[in-house]
Amino acid sequence: MVFVLLYKGNIEELPRLYFDKSVFYRDADKPARHLKYPYRRPTLIDSENNILTYKDAMLIERAIEEYGEDLFRKHNNLEAISGSSFMLSMSKGYIRLPCLVLYCQVKGIVPYGEKMFPKTLQIGEHTLAVDVREGFLRRGMLQPESLDSQNDKLRMGISIGAMDLNISGTLGPFVKLDGGNIGFITCAHVVEGGNGQIVHPANGESLTDMHLSERLCGEVRNIVFNPQFREQNNGLSINVGVDAALVKVKGKRGVDIEKFPSVTPKALERAGFDPSEPPHFRYGSIQYPLDFQCVQGKRVIKYGQTTGLTKGSIQLKGVMVKRRNAELETPTRFKVVMKNQYIVERHGGVPFFTLGDSGAGVFLVGKNNQLILIGLAIGMLDMDHCVVTPIEYVLQALNLSFKNLQFEEDMDVT
Repeated sequence: MVFVLLYKGNIEELPRLYFDKSVFYRDADKPARHLKYPYRRPTLIDSENNILTYKDAMLIERAIEEYGEDLFRKHNNLEAISGSSFMLSMSKGYIRLPCLVLYCQVKGIVPYGEKMFPKTLQIGEHTLAVDVREGFLRRGMLQPESLDSQNDKLRMGISIGAMDLNISGTLGPFVKLDGGNIGFITCAHVVEGGNGQIVHPANGESLTDMHLSERLCGEVRNIVFNPQFREQNNGLSINVGVDAALVKVKGKRGVDIEKFPSVTPKALERAGFDPSEPPHFRYGSIQYPLDFQCVQGKRVIKYGQTTGLTKGSIQLKGVMVKRRNAELETPTRFKVVMKNQYIVERHGGVPFFTLGDSGAGVFLVGKNNQLILIGLAIGMLDMDHCVVTPIEYVLQALNLSFKNLQFEEDMDVT
């Protein structure tokens, strides 16, 4: 038996024994152990061709559906259930093998009175390998050290935050509201707990002389965090986790609904675009219902206030993640579990998502670089995997529809 202590910051004295029992420490700010080897991801893993096949993705989704709730009931150390095209081995590094991935805060430690995670799961005639990794859902709000640069107009991808909180996130897709008003979507955890007044740039520790009224850009109209939200799909009721907020635009700034903030030519090329033709999203292009067989493994992009324009691929649907109110809460099986999320895997050396990017819209790149909105980025399991809530569930939870995304060509939004 050992005691496990999760901590952040510096601890001067770390006792190794407590009541004659060993004490195991985990610094929550340090990379999980499985990220320390090999020191560099091989080209194989960085390749856009390193994606799950549709057949493997469906097998993993089926495993999550069949075993997910039972696994969360039996293992209070369990943080998320996802999947991968490769396993991680201490001796061999990366092994190409489709597997179910169980994320926990501390690998190799079994909570008292519980059993070890399974090594394989049986799904019909198929045996699916199980890989255990360290990680948990880190919601992507950020405590900024200084004010972000100010944009003359509101655009998707800029920083936003509650007027009375030192937390920032990302301004997501714009929507039409009643009475000719305009709003935008972001994550609930970016704005919850504040007074409802939203500013850009978000608050930082070193503020400029800008008056708060100059930074005011919106007012919260609706906040939804409902892991039991049920979406009726062809007569079937689906449990979906939603973490979203609707903000009505207010203040003196104009709105540019189609363009992201300035992007460098290098960033455009890295995301797969011609620098002379940056991506735009104006007329609410959507794909619903999403034909996952056609889009699984395809290129997606997002623009977040921290990482800017980044590229990844949509890997899985049906993923389950445990939502925490704080990163160092004691693990327990009774925390809220968000179901039916997407997983987006990064491409190359740039993370698809990091802290500060919560609320960013995630877009499938279609023909002629047409952007198709598919979801809202809410957090990350590790530096390689971003958790995304399908946009149809976000809209329904906020009492919106796809029509709210569709701005007419001649509509004045300045």
